[in-house]
Amino acid sequence: GTGGGIRIADGYKIDKTLLNGKEMQAILAGLKSLDSVSGTKEYQQLMDKIVPKDIGEEQNIYDASGNIVIDLASHYKGSLSEKIALFKEAMEKNRLVEFEYYAISGESHRTVEPYLLIFQWKGWYLYGFCLQRQDYRLFKLNRLVNPKLKEENYSKRNYPMPNLNVDEMYHDNINLKVLFAKNCKWQLIDEYGIESFQETEEGLLFEGHFANKDSMMSWLFSFGNQVTILEPAQIKEEYLVIIDAIKEKYRET
Repeated sequence: GTGGGIRIADGYKIDKTLLNGKEMQAILAGLKSLDSVSGTKEYQQLMDKIVPKDIGEEQNIYDASGNIVIDLASHYKGSLSEKIALFKEAMEKNRLVEFEYYAISGESHRTVEPYLLIFQWKGWYLYGFCLQRQDYRLFKLNRLVNPKLKEENYSKRNYPMPNLNVDEMYHDNINLKVLFAKNCKWQLIDEYGIESFQETEEGLLFEGHFANKDSMMSWLFSFGNQVTILEPAQIKEEYLVIIDAIKEKYRET
């Protein structure tokens, strides 16, 4: 009748027979990864509801660690968890957020309608509609400071899913050919795989495509004098200009 209905009883646990061991471990691994950046115990509490208290000999099946461990935190775990919690609250309540943002183009104050939290490219990002730019933007959480929840609410838009394809986000389109010292092998394998280079008498011949010149140049400089740019000639010239500027700076000091 009026006001009637059904509800799940307090303390109810899902019937463990609905899930096999592999399915349960997959769920627990995902929940534990979220707990690594949540800053709260909400996902641990959810795991406690799923896992039976008295599991006896089935401990290995329901072990929350299983054989996969995913840690989504960073060196900035404390501040990262606080930001994630704030943006989750903003999305749940449809509240605007504001913060200071630091990018290559400079510093800026942003007011944003938050829609998604994304883990991509080894980092966390906020995806939302920026009122200053009147467009959708990705903001890296580590470069976002002093976030605040504003009093104003926003009407949720039918937002497009972000395009996370690096080649489409950046358009420098550089085909790089370089020679690395042989002691760089482990790093090339770690970042691009063992098929990314050929071993020669002179060193490791690497050829790769880069969509963003700034990140590519930073990557090359991280190898110090263990890398020699072969092609394209323009990148070699720009690299030398930067080296000369560094040398001149240290001559002055």
